[in-house]
Amino acid sequence: MPLVVYKSSAGSGKTTTLVTEYLKISLANPNSFRNILAITFTNKAANQMKERIIETLQELSDESILPSSKLKNLVTFLNFDRKKLSRQSQLLLKLILHNYDEFAISTIDSFIHRIIRTFATDVDLPQNFEVVIDSNDIIPDIIQNLYNKVGKDAELTKVLVNFVLSQADEENSYDPTSQLTGFVKRQMNEDGFTSIEKLKGLSLKELNSIIERLQKHISIEKSNIINIAKQSIELCFNNNLEIDDFYYGKSGLLAYFIKLKDFAVADDKLFPGKVVVKTIEQDSWYTAKTSNTAKNAIDSISGQLTENYYNILSSLEKYFYYRLIFSKIYSLALVHEISKLFAEFTEQTYKVHISEFNKKISKEIADQPVPFIYERLGRKYRYFLIDEFQDTSVLQWYNLLPLVEESLSYGNFNMLVGDAKQAIYRFRSGEVELFSSLPNLYKNDGSQLMNARQALLKREFSEVVLSANYRSQPEIINFNNSFFKTITDGLSERTKSIYSNLKQQIPN
Repeated sequence: MPLVVYKSSAGSGKTTTLVTEYLKISLANPNSFRNILAITFTNKAANQMKERIIETLQELSDESILPSSKLKNLVTFLNFDRKKLSRQSQLLLKLILHNYDEFAISTIDSFIHRIIRTFATDVDLPQNFEVVIDSNDIIPDIIQNLYNKVGKDAELTKVLVNFVLSQADEENSYDPTSQLTGFVKRQMNEDGFTSIEKLKGLSLKELNSIIERLQKHISIEKSNIINIAKQSIELCFNNNLEIDDFYYGKSGLLAYFIKLKDFAVADDKLFPGKVVVKTIEQDSWYTAKTSNTAKNAIDSISGQLTENYYNILSSLEKYFYYRLIFSKIYSLALVHEISKLFAEFTEQTYKVHISEFNKKISKEIADQPVPFIYERLGRKYRYFLIDEFQDTSVLQWYNLLPLVEESLSYGNFNMLVGDAKQAIYRFRSGEVELFSSLPNLYKNDGSQLMNARQALLKREFSEVVLSANYRSQPEIINFNNSFFKTITDGLSERTKSIYSNLKQQIPN
């Protein structure tokens, strides 16, 4: 299968596997090394992989030395005699050393950075922009620029003041700088990127107009609830009914209407309790002590009270729906303004935070045919070897996906390596579900394009579990296997099934 997914663990020979797959392709045709893109997560890992490849080629180049046992898989696959293996290794090593800039083993950030450089004009970035790694080098300037607009921009001032007040209402910190620092950091993540993009067409004036309409809807539904409650109370009193005439008295229906009349209770008390619900749904209107006169009066108005009850429920649902939106609307408006400030900051300083890379090129790459991307890059990659896939973010994967799709469509080999148990880069928007969901596409939007890509991944998918542990001593491995076997002997069948699935990814 052209798409092989290796599920690894610590000490299971991941780097050896990457090197082996790289050399399988490049030794068969040394000039093809220019068409391989190997991606890992850190510069250290990228350098280690380069060193391992060069060291392995040096070992294979010496015809007098037999390849080590860890290269057995590579030698078997190539099926070269010793002389040819030496000759191909020497040629590949020479090509790499003489064309080192085409030795494409890098971090995913470096590759995305390269694409950004290529598409800088298209995504409104200056050609000589500076990459900023630490968010603390940008956030203070962004917040200061935000403060500089207070008092000058009426719409922004209104949004910012109400944002701080809304945070205070939720009993969050009263310090606006602290709130905004955390808020800006969250916006630098990829989460919500698509939703933020949809806000770009709205001005702050339009957003403030939406806020006013939301406030109006909230007020209308609140008034409806109060008015219906008052009508219900009046209807009961006109029929000489009191609280104790109804089922469960002070916890009953009339008491509920009286509570709503002043709207002076906590939000969780606005919806009816189980006694009131039972009154309506099970037709339990009165108690054993209710007089016949009161029963007759209740029977005569129960239909109207039931209708009022359901009208109140309908208004309550709308009231809380609008309230929920309203509780986030100032944050939404602020996101809109902060995204503009990031663009202004880059324009003024030529600095762009690394988290913006994937956002900047996402739309550009998604809308362009793959040949055009390669034309702009000046090179065509036919093979993709992606390491530490469990720490890849959604946008990073979707930015690479068109290139992987193109490669798979020609039957070329691609590989992904990862270990779900070692996913540690959530703060960099790493999404372990991307790895665990394969061959399904995590967060597939259901579009025809995404479904077609998912179908391709499923057709070409093959999974290999690296189950041997080469790092630990046999005593440690044997102890661990014995220990966990003892524990699982007394587990339920369901728990055993879960453990069995997990164990497939743990080296023996």
